[in-house]
Amino acid sequence: MKKFRNTLLILMALVMILSAFACKKTDDHVGANGSSSGNANENTEANENNKEENNNDAPEAIDTEKENETDGISDLYKLVEKDLAKEVKEDNKAFMIPLGAGYDEETLKAVLTRLKEVKEKYSYDKDLEELMMLVKADDGNTYLVAQEFYLLVPKYDDADISLKELELSEEGELEAVPNEALDGKIVHGPTLIVQNISDIAPNGEITIKDKAGEVKFSPYVSLKDGELMLDDGAVDASEVLNFDDKADDYDEKLFEKIYSYMPKF
Repeated sequence: MKKFRNTLLILMALVMILSAFACKKTDDHVGANGSSSGNANENTEANENNKEENNNDAPEAIDTEKENETDGISDLYKLVEKDLAKEVKEDNKAFMIPLGAGYDEETLKAVLTRLKEVKEKYSYDKDLEELMMLVKADDGNTYLVAQEFYLLVPKYDDADISLKELELSEEGELEAVPNEALDGKIVHGPTLIVQNISDIAPNGEITIKDKAGEVKFSPYVSLKDGELMLDDGAVDASEVLNFDDKADDYDEKLFEKIYSYMPKF
């Protein structure tokens, strides 16, 4: 009996020792977990900081809206703009290059010689898509009612370009009037426009419509200094060339086409 009691006491002592040891291991484990949790938090913060640094190092996002504004700009427009001393606004729609007046055979040849000089200066070897000329139809004949020639260079080659005839009303207001040769006609790209400018009443209204909007303007002469005025729709680009007074180098086919519309007196 005494031997059994001693054995029981020994077993109880062992249980107490094992229990104490187990408690110590649990505390160590908790402490270890606490330390791991702290490290995890530190790692999380480090990762967040790394993300911020990486974001800061990343290239800025491309402004696609601004990029799209430059897409499709005419190469000829860019070259003319580069040659101008004056500032050109971003919302400008076109350049107008005055080529002079053509009212008979010789003056028309001079106008078309200047046109060829423009094309050669900028290595523009494309044919002009169409003409926009103020003409009238009468008794089966179509004839010019304008003498001033301009090369219109739109900012965007796919811009819609149209021309309307204007007349001065009895009330002294410029009004669009029907013109079968022009109404509904739309062209694109650099265009030779023939209309009259005047310090009193220009007889043509140009409309340019592109992806950035639409403008309408009627070129006229300033009463102050005789300069070409174009409102805000386009910029006078006459400074890009110094024309020679010659009339011997021109597109003969284009000459014949335009000359056929000129009234013969």
